[in-house]
Amino acid sequence: MYKIYNYCKRTPDIVHNLTDVKIPIIINIILTLGLSFSVNAKPNFKQISNAINEGMRKVSWHVFFKNLGYDDNCDEVTLLVHRIKKTVNPSYKPCPIQHAVFSDSFVEKLISKLRNQSKPHNVVFDHMLKELKQFVTDNNIIIKPSDKNAGVCLMYKHDYDKEVMRQLQDETVYRPATHAEYDYATQDFTDKAKTLNKTLFKSLKLNSIIPTKFKPANFYILPKLHKQYDTFPKGRPISGTCSSINKGYAMLLESELKPLSLHIPNLILDTPHLLLRLQNLKLDPKRKYMLITADINSMYLELPIDVCKRNCIKHFEKFKNVTDFPFPITKNELKTLLDLSLDYSYLEYNGELFYQRKGIQMGNSASVSVANITAEVELECLNKDEIVFNGRFIDDILMVVDITDFTNSVDEWLENTFKHNFLTFTYEYSLENVNFLDLNISLNSNNEIITSIYSKPMSKHEFVHFSSNHPKHLLKSLPYSCGMRIIRSCSNENIQLIELEKLREKFIRRGYPNHLIQNAFDKLQNKSREELLKPKSKLLIKFLSLHQPEILAQYNISCSPTTQSQRLSEVFVVVPYCNNIKDMGKIVKSAFHKEVNLCTSNRLRKCIVDVHICTAFSVKTSLRKYIQLYNA
Repeated sequence: MYKIYNYCKRTPDIVHNLTDVKIPIIINIILTLGLSFSVNAKPNFKQISNAINEGMRKVSWHVFFKNLGYDDNCDEVTLLVHRIKKTVNPSYKPCPIQHAVFSDSFVEKLISKLRNQSKPHNVVFDHMLKELKQFVTDNNIIIKPSDKNAGVCLMYKHDYDKEVMRQLQDETVYRPATHAEYDYATQDFTDKAKTLNKTLFKSLKLNSIIPTKFKPANFYILPKLHKQYDTFPKGRPISGTCSSINKGYAMLLESELKPLSLHIPNLILDTPHLLLRLQNLKLDPKRKYMLITADINSMYLELPIDVCKRNCIKHFEKFKNVTDFPFPITKNELKTLLDLSLDYSYLEYNGELFYQRKGIQMGNSASVSVANITAEVELECLNKDEIVFNGRFIDDILMVVDITDFTNSVDEWLENTFKHNFLTFTYEYSLENVNFLDLNISLNSNNEIITSIYSKPMSKHEFVHFSSNHPKHLLKSLPYSCGMRIIRSCSNENIQLIELEKLREKFIRRGYPNHLIQNAFDKLQNKSREELLKPKSKLLIKFLSLHQPEILAQYNISCSPTTQSQRLSEVFVVVPYCNNIKDMGKIVKSAFHKEVNLCTSNRLRKCIVDVHICTAFSVKTSLRKYIQLYNA
């Protein structure tokens, strides 16, 4: 406990107490570690067994599809629907060739080997967790992360419930529903799904992507501490749709809308994409420019469902002949998919049912693509000659406007530009600098764009603590990867050095050894910003080839399609990480390789040769998981 306290005593306060109960020092220490902190707990071999069984199924299906020839001429639809079926129904049927690839005793032998490699776990933290549970229970407290990385919030359950119900009782967005209504809606959904199955991939039985067990979306909020409040902050509404009845169809819709989103020229995919566009923007040093950032207020809740459907279909009709869809679809079939994905927005809180009558559920698999396409159609008002740069990341907008020849005031121009019949905006402008995403963007005297790292004042983002039960290779890589982000984002070398020193202090506060940080920084000295800006992701290269091919030309990059055999080359077996088991990843990987090499079928062995089995880890014992359990 002293070791943990010694690590945490220098950490900035990231715990926000919205109650009148004094937080005990031990509870404060635990929460200061961060909700991503993973406790060094005893290995849960039941979870590990389930993970190994899942890995066996993944490898078997991989070999199954290769055996059918999908590595060379892959049936995209079959693979897509198979992936969706497995996602919505975790107990989806086992692969028919699994017994030919793996022996019946494989799991038992592997678990036995892992048990022999396990060592006693540190139980000191168990007592502290029990105190946390008792504190939460005795005081009727709920613990949640706050919005915008502002830290961890302790709240009275009745205050949290009051804010949730305030939102759910807004009849312009939600209305009460009954269980009978929900049952009728799910039956109606099933009937429509069966009708779609008769025309769209009849042989694949699409109605099987309806979960065997489903329930309304789980509604919760994240307190907005960065906004002014009197007694309790407003919350950002989130609908967790992981177990909803339309989860599979929303995933199917997303697979069709995502390629369509590539035809939104002003879309910003991420910060590296924005940096490439800004670097390629050349402004006239003799003219006068204004930097503008705008935000669409409550975008997901304000988008009318009928408008979303209409705009998605309009965008589909416009670009259907130049889009590489994963499967062919007609206008009517797309409309049915939109209905199935967006019309059944039921949610539940404390046993009460509600229906979201307005906007898109924040948590729906297709929500981002639907919002992006809808906004693209609705924001045609931003296509003006004086706007020399226009970029949008979902609901955040960045513009560079030439105001040299303005005759009216800037405020009047902004008011006219951001006028819309149902969307409202907040905006800021400056002749010198603005903040957008995680960047500070400024103009120098020659109208050259300068960028640097920006962090919101309320952000208490802290890296995972070095003593957390995370894979050590992940922890050791963090200083290096975060340093590369700084070099890539900061166009001025002096600012790079300042930000790197700030980064060093952050990692020291989180218990990272000085020699590990120094080794990472020594490697960063050989990295140039130009090298780190080079487009690497397939999605970014595809997008740039459509809208900014000149950027790819600067880096001598050509957009070549990826073959299915390349995509199928690796299979990841994901197991819960536990540092009490020595060489866990190596043992699991070695066992899988030895097992598949013992396959007696010559036909399957030819497919197994190209299978590259890798291990990856999941975290099952994070503080977030414990706190969710205690809040239940």
